[in-house]
Amino acid sequence: MKKISSILVTLAFVVSCGGGGGGSSDTNPPVTNPSPSINAFSSSASSITAGESITLTWSTSNANSCSASGDWSSSKSANGSEDLQLNEAKTYTFTLTCSGASGTTNAVSSVSVEVTEPQQASIDTFVTSASTVKINESITLTWTSSNADSCSASGDWNGAKEVSGNESITLDTVKTYTFNLTCSNSSNTANASVSVDVENNQTEDLDVHIIENGVVAEIWGGNKYLSFFDEKNGYGDCTDENNGTESCQSVDWEVVTDPNRGDVLEVTYLSGAGHAGLVVGPSPGVNLSDYSEGSLSFDIKVINPGNANLSGGFLIKVESGAQVASGELPISGIQASGDWESVDFPVTSLTASGALNLADITAPMVFFPAFQTGAGLIYQIDNVRFTGIADGATPPSGPNNGGGGGGGGSTGDYNILTYGAGSVSTSINLNSYRCVNDYGFWVYNAGVVNPGVAGCNIPNGQDNGTPVGTPTKVIPQVVEPAASKILATHRWWGSIPFIGEMQLGDTNGGAHVTADPIRTRVSNAGARIMGLPGGFKLAGGLCANCYPQYVGGDPFSEVFDGIAIANSAHGSMDAYLKDYSDGSATVMWKTGNIDVMEATFVHGSPYVYFKVYDGSPIIKTLRSNSGEKGIFYESGDSLGIWTDVAGNRNNFVVTGEGVTTYTNTSSDQIGISNATGEFTVSYIPTISGEPGVSMSDYFVSKARNIVSSVDIDYSVNRSNNTVTVTHNYLDENGNARILLLVCILCIGNSQSQTSITN
Repeated sequence: MKKISSILVTLAFVVSCGGGGGGSSDTNPPVTNPSPSINAFSSSASSITAGESITLTWSTSNANSCSASGDWSSSKSANGSEDLQLNEAKTYTFTLTCSGASGTTNAVSSVSVEVTEPQQASIDTFVTSASTVKINESITLTWTSSNADSCSASGDWNGAKEVSGNESITLDTVKTYTFNLTCSNSSNTANASVSVDVENNQTEDLDVHIIENGVVAEIWGGNKYLSFFDEKNGYGDCTDENNGTESCQSVDWEVVTDPNRGDVLEVTYLSGAGHAGLVVGPSPGVNLSDYSEGSLSFDIKVINPGNANLSGGFLIKVESGAQVASGELPISGIQASGDWESVDFPVTSLTASGALNLADITAPMVFFPAFQTGAGLIYQIDNVRFTGIADGATPPSGPNNGGGGGGGGSTGDYNILTYGAGSVSTSINLNSYRCVNDYGFWVYNAGVVNPGVAGCNIPNGQDNGTPVGTPTKVIPQVVEPAASKILATHRWWGSIPFIGEMQLGDTNGGAHVTADPIRTRVSNAGARIMGLPGGFKLAGGLCANCYPQYVGGDPFSEVFDGIAIANSAHGSMDAYLKDYSDGSATVMWKTGNIDVMEATFVHGSPYVYFKVYDGSPIIKTLRSNSGEKGIFYESGDSLGIWTDVAGNRNNFVVTGEGVTTYTNTSSDQIGISNATGEFTVSYIPTISGEPGVSMSDYFVSKARNIVSSVDIDYSVNRSNNTVTVTHNYLDENGNARILLLVCILCIGNSQSQTSITN
């Protein structure tokens, strides 16, 4: 108790010492601590490329400590800086929170930094001035790149190179030179290569020259057959070679001397030039059949691309016989760089239409810029020739009417290949060729060729004879891996490599795949798919019901009975055989060098497996929802479509890979969309009415068991001569797949429907 009293007294003393009068007492105001503040918080850069670094710098007042959050972390000093490497492309946010004395409010500040993907280094062009030269001649390599920090050379050249430039190199060894270029930045490395063949000067010249040293070669009649057509002269020949005069209003030409090549032909289009072009011929026909797999090659130097900057490029045409021509074909790849460039135009492109007769070439070159784009154009041309003669053949020595010889010979070489249980020859027996004169000269027994020939020698009293000239081969439309395989014409897919695609409305090339129970027309617009059971019937007519056949209307249109698979971005494509096996075939549609889509057909299977690489797939039908088309099944990623046109009933279910959406399903053009671009078309073999849900479910359940190939093998039991045939259905990795088979034609005359699960 005394201790407490003492304290009270002391307190009283303190209060009494407060002083002052007036009967009142004062108290000290409370102490207020200053709040922390962030004076500055900044980044050394507001935007950078992924992989680069920034520095964050900050300063504060009245802060005891700071902490980081957002895209950085941990405790930080009240003042400082920190280096950070930012590797991900995104917007980074860095937050700094600083605290002071107890009871004060924290200070918060943020900065943001935008991080973008690094620009990719690329080699935009890497070309050589010539792809083939003689020993000790020079070539010029030219290249350009984008976003590259450095470039280097390897192969048959070396050292550091500019990111864009050119270099001349003398080639002193007979071999194929390979020049590699590598350009890189901190993000990536890009590579490109070009090759140049160096030939010995003593190599036998097997080319048929057209223009060399500025003049027309003698085999074509010399400069007497050099002329020009000119729109301003009524498209007639504006030259008079006999008198050495010309009246061309659009074009001039002369022989000039190039310091490295010697004499070359220089062509100048006047400032007001109309449509005009160089013509060699027409002269007496020359047999170039042995160059069917070669090229029409020439060197060109564009000195001035003209007022239109060669906006439409150059075109070329070759004529045979009575002005039967290859068509006017565009030439790609001419850079018009002001340097000499080499052009190799495939002869197969000249003969693709089937009209040009290589055995009777009369105008070997008609060369001109696109319509009315020539004004101001100046170019030099040299070394124009047909090259790439067949092995063992000899070039023609002159025109056909002068006993020109060569240009149609053949060694007759062949190889015998084991094929299945038998063998095949790699060449046709030349003595087996036969022909007829039936409103034109037509060849047969000549293998896979175009039917027309230059003539037919028919002995008196006979109805057939031997052809004049060599038939023109049909060059297969194939891509790898089929391009490295042996091709057959008699398979159920045989028209694909030898016709390619049917042109809509053209009755001369009906490319199709008969993958029983599915029948498909392969066209330049895609695939028209029909079911054999719906259209396979006794036909009447001349045959009077003697055998069943597929009866379908309007066979050369994009779609009629059934459905068609088209592409939103590509309305006219080329079709190629991509691959085949014992029981499957894969068709690839391309536009130029663009892979558009592919489809794998399996014989005996109701499934077609599609994969789209460019554009979006479209399901087309003849009608929108009506009495001829409707929807019978919608489940998950599948859509069932029925058509009933001209008495042919078809039921198809389309099943996508992964989440798949279908748009405008009631229309005659249904869109398909999923992340993979893959889907399966299933044919449901119900030829009247709609398939039940359970049947559709069953077909859909195996629709995405993708089959890439089919191996068929057999064994013979010699004790009783029974044959066992085995089918193995494999995916792209060679693993067995479960497949539903509905084979209509192979059932024969069976009275019951057959389904096989293998």
